[in-house]
Amino acid sequence: FPSHDTTLLIAFILAYVFRVFTKYVIDTSLNSFGKSLLVGLLTVFILPIVLILLLISLVAFPIGFLAMIFFIALLIIVPAVSGIMAGALVRRLFNKSDQYIIDFSTVAIGVILLTLISFVPFVGDITKTVLNLVAIGAVRRYLYRQVVH
Repeated sequence: FPSHDTTLLIAFILAYVFRVFTKYVIDTSLNSFGKSLLVGLLTVFILPIVLILLLISLVAFPIGFLAMIFFIALLIIVPAVSGIMAGALVRRLFNKSDQYIIDFSTVAIGVILLTLISFVPFVGDITKTVLNLVAIGAVRRYLYRQVVH
């Protein structure tokens, strides 16, 4: 996973350059938390096995290599998505609003909050792991929606 300052930079890029992607992923992850968590768990456990099988095959090697690059890119952006998700959730709780607002303060609060939580033994690791799995599931659901529809 990237360092905390890199995560903050990636989160700002996602929030301002890829607004539609970020808005959909945050809405999906927070509105259907359990489903995104389940999809994230399945993705983390099944995708590496499929990648290994594709890389073993001579015919499917290029597809497996391309899929591996996308999986690594997913693992790089997931902490940033988790930070944005945490910031949106905290901001929604304090503002008593139904909307998830994604702006500079939301991104900064979320990434800094997750950085601080990561220093708490056991609780920080579990929190970051769950949020990362939910983020993986939400990104996976977004990509599936884009490919199928």
